Order: sequence, then C-alpha cells, then structure tokens
Amino acid sequence: MGNLERFMQDDGRTMRNLLGIWRDPEAFETALSTNSAGRIAELELNPDLIAPTFDRKHLSALHKHITQDVFEWAGKMRDETVTIEGERIGPVKTMAKAGGQKFDDEKDLKAGFRNLDKLIDVEAARKMSHGEFADHAARIFTHLNWMHPFREGNGRVQRAFISQYAQHTGHELDFKHITQGRIYEVSERSTRGHHAHMRRLFEEISDPACVERMRGPYQAFSKIEGFQQLYFSHAHPGQMVRGTMRGSGAGEFVVQNDKTKELTVAAIDDIPQDATPGTPIAFTPKTPFGPAGRQDDRQAERAEQR
Repeated sequence: MGNLERFMQDDGRTMRNLLGIWRDPEAFETALSTNSAGRIAELELNPDLIAPTFDRKHLSALHKHITQDVFEWAGKMRDETVTIEGERIGPVKTMAKAGGQKFDDEKDLKAGFRNLDKLIDVEAARKMSHGEFADHAARIFTHLNWMHPFREGNGRVQRAFISQYAQHTGHELDFKHITQGRIYEVSERSTRGHHAHMRRLFEEISDPACVERMRGPYQAFSKIEGFQQLYFSHAHPGQMVRGTMRGSGAGEFVVQNDKTKELTVAAIDDIPQDATPGTPIAFTPKTPFGPAGRQDDRQAERAEQR
C-alpha cells in the first residue's frame, strides 16, 4: 500500500477522520463539507485569524483552520510526514486528477512555492483594473491547482487563499454561484501556460453585477437534481450564445445549450426581441464586465490616495 492510500480506511473509499465516520464515504463527504463550510465562514467573519502572508505558511494555516475538525493531519502538506492514529505516513509523492493528469510531484513543491512568491504582488494588484486582476488571480489559482500541496482539501484552501488575496488588494471575489461541474472543468482545462477558462471564471466572480445576476438562477436551478454537475456560467460580451431560453428575471435571463446542457446567464439588456421561454435563441451579448467601470474607478481612487 502506498502513502496515498494509507490516508484511507480499509474500504478504500472513506478517508480516516476525527469525526468517527467509518466505512461511509457519502456520510464523510457530507460531514467534511458541513464542517469546512463553518470554518470558512469563521474566516470570512474574522479575516485577522490568519496572517495574510500569501505563502506556504499562509496556505498551511488555512488548511489547518478549515479541516481541523476532520483531519488529524490538518495543516500538513503532502511533502511532510504525518501521523494518523499513531501511524506515521511519509510524503505523498504523486497525485493525479480523475482523468489521469498528474499534479506536481512532491519534490517539485518547493519550486512551486518559489514561483508562487513571484506571482504574488500585493502592491501591483491594488492598482489593477477588473480585467487585469481577473487574469492575475486566475494565474495564481491555476498555479496552486497544479501544485496540489495537500492530500485532501486543496480546493477549499485555494478558494479561501485567493479570496483573502482579493480582499487584501481591494478586489472582490464570490464563488457562491459556481457549480462543481464548472470548477472541475475549468481546472481541468487550465494550465500554467493556458488559463483562459480560469480567467473567464474570475472575470465573472470578480464582477458584483455579474454575481448578482447569477444568484437567482443558481438558487432556482439548484433545486433540480444534477445541477451541480452542469457547467453554469455568465455570458461574455462578444461571444455568441445559442440554445433554448429557460426563463428570465428582473435583471437576467437563462439559456441552455441543447447539446451540452450548459446553462448561461445573461443581462436582461441583451435579451433578443420577442424571446420567450422554451424557444430557440441566439444572441451576442454586449453588456460589459467591470462592472460598467465602477470597480476600476474605485481602484483608481485608491491608487491616487496611496
């Protein structure tokens, strides 16, 4: 048995944990989600709980806080030896995505953190426009995703890390209306050399107006079984959208691709004339991200004040 598998119980599906959950992977995943959500909420309410150093120490502190109720090894990275129930487990050298793509080897984590230090630039980020920061944050997030420094809990820690970075540099990020299907796909398709899909996601979650338009549809469709596995996104200006109109609200409408079942939210100002629910629709959105210059104006004001 390799070190990767030694984090698991003898059923090979349930992680060894502090919650007393035995041979029940579904119950474990539910409990992990509930416990970590509570700890993440604590961080949001008390951002000073962890020093914003944006380095290895910061990531370890986030993991320790978020998973402290679940893992005996909370805060330990996979290049470290950990102890679970008295058993010492050495470094986890390799890990891979479900599709087989390998994350960085354990021996490469040190180089990964050196490169992370080069990517992080608080002062420059404070002066960035909406689009510049979306690209900057997407690069950092993609880099962390392929480092994959922890045996479990990487996604939660990465989102907390980049959210704190945004807050610290005067930007906003909101992951609340991103489905699992979306985050999995953009992570799969984004590399350190090509992160366009991740940038698109960050353009959306860093635009308060865009986030607000996605909120209602997300809540409505979340009641439908299988919604979390769908690609749920916001339309981008200049990029054509085709499908069937599924409904509309005061500020938005929703289109579903007939083939992929992807759901796309768009600003109501972009709705074609005479469009009705249940009918085919095709349009090229014009509503800009930014939103409408408001965020960029605030950043310019802060830059002048400094």
